[in-house]
Amino acid sequence: MAMQLRWGRRLASPVPAPRGDLRRVCPRLSQDGSDDDGKDRISSLPKDMRLEVLTRLQCTREAMRTSVLSEPWRRLWTELRELTFDDVANLDSLLNALAQVQPKLNRLWIRILRNMVLGGASISSLLHAADKLEPLELVVILCREHRSAAFVLPCFARATSIELRISGLRFKLPPTGSFASLERLTLSGAGFIDPGLLLPRCPRLRSLNMDGNCPLGVTVLAVESSSLDELIWHLLDIKQPVDVHVVAPNLKNFVFSSFSRKFTMSLSAPKLEKLYLECFLEDSIVGFVKNVRWRLNELKLKLEWSGRDGPHHILSLYIDNVLVCSDPFAAELPSLQ
Repeated sequence: MAMQLRWGRRLASPVPAPRGDLRRVCPRLSQDGSDDDGKDRISSLPKDMRLEVLTRLQCTREAMRTSVLSEPWRRLWTELRELTFDDVANLDSLLNALAQVQPKLNRLWIRILRNMVLGGASISSLLHAADKLEPLELVVILCREHRSAAFVLPCFARATSIELRISGLRFKLPPTGSFASLERLTLSGAGFIDPGLLLPRCPRLRSLNMDGNCPLGVTVLAVESSSLDELIWHLLDIKQPVDVHVVAPNLKNFVFSSFSRKFTMSLSAPKLEKLYLECFLEDSIVGFVKNVRWRLNELKLKLEWSGRDGPHHILSLYIDNVLVCSDPFAAELPSLQ
């Protein structure tokens, strides 16, 4: 029955309480995902939804642990298209996990702990296991420097993006094959790969970011590519005079730095929009004052240019006292145009 207030407004009758057991209306789930009827409602979710649950964990190690929940979850993680292995402490366990995964991944991301020392054979096994999974995007990070003999880098024919951050690693290209789909490549570490040999095998490469030492015996470094629009190149150490040649008709952004003055450069890039050149000289004694030795900590010359602003030069000089603690200072000169 409805109630009526003194000024005439009416209030609806209260909703009657449900009959029967309330637990039938809102089943309560237990820790194993089943309700009071013993039904596992989480495991009965559609497969695509269960895969979405694993994806949102953003950790393949945690996704693997769901295999113990029930039969529908067993080995479900092997069907994930994005795998993230962070802080890997055991290479054999990682290789075993990769061997169970279905190929044609969208993304494979691996980071090895700093306390693991891997030889060339181990790193080669890791990259070849990754190659079998045919990832579109590959990231491999080794936190510790690794000294090993040069080994063959797989072509990863399906990959559009590869990032290898492995200090000290030296790569060799396979005798045949190409990086047919590769558009972005980052090679970071003290290793070296000759761009003159690499680029002809990368017909679709648009962005190349690499750093490393220039080994003895190399006197010419050539970059020739009709697809490149970004080149970031850090030569960490040049032990002999080197000629650097860049011919890239579609290049728009070029960054080059070197820790040596032993190089000359020629550049052919008619569509260039941004240019950044930087040269360092380090660790030279510049004089003595009252038995105190002064050291040239860093001499840096930078050239920045854009099609809109024109060239801009900066010379920075850092000198410090090697016997008495003092803060280094820098002197920046005005633009030298």
